[in-house]
Amino acid sequence: MFSNYSLRKGNNRPDLLMQDPLSDRKLCHDIYAELQKAHDQVKGFLEIKRAVEPNKDKSKKKIAKPKRINSKTGYPMSTDKQIKNATEQLKLTRKFLKNNQTNPYKSRNSQEKIEDWFWNNSAEKMDNADLEYKKGEWDKAEKLWLACVAINYRAANRLRIMYQKEHRFNDAVQIINFAIDSPVLRKVNNDSYVTDFKKKLEKAEQKSMKHENEDQSKLSEEDFEKLNSNSDYWFKKLNNITYSSITKK
Repeated sequence: MFSNYSLRKGNNRPDLLMQDPLSDRKLCHDIYAELQKAHDQVKGFLEIKRAVEPNKDKSKKKIAKPKRINSKTGYPMSTDKQIKNATEQLKLTRKFLKNNQTNPYKSRNSQEKIEDWFWNNSAEKMDNADLEYKKGEWDKAEKLWLACVAINYRAANRLRIMYQKEHRFNDAVQIINFAIDSPVLRKVNNDSYVTDFKKKLEKAEQKSMKHENEDQSKLSEEDFEKLNSNSDYWFKKLNNITYSSITKK
């Protein structure tokens, strides 16, 4: 239909009537999920590539542009273009979730349905956190990511990056440890997730030891009690949900 114009041109003929593929919610959901996977995989590949590439000629360093700072919070801000893109991404995610509230996912297998269900319960918060982070509202972003960290491994990684920028090196170690031990994340993700996070944990621990005297970590026991309580809540959900109830959410 996309490559053969005659099919679209003759679509008024009864023998050539075809459904528009992009009107199918399941297909749109699958396309979105695969694009997200590709995005995450490319980021992981580039991270490894940068780590193994030889150091570039230091004499050709680019002149760093002055950082934009949020005058209210004191945290760095992204460019207007990046903030606009994050705003549009949040709108698209909200629209996607709204359009797929009644999607039965009949052809999805059991594991995929569970993955979809947990993604649907964290996607909006994740994109909202990304937007707040780019706006320089790091405290707001932290609260949103902490709310997702038990069910979305990207939340833990985003927190790790932000904590290290704030010199909260031990917090970065603790949040990665929490993600590795999360029973929900272990159920929803494959073994490569644990392998990847163990590598991140090793690097985070090295940074924490190196910068021990300048550590500004502030996550409290109460914060981790809330995280554990949240994890227990989602683990019970995971054990109690039926595949029919997933499709109704």
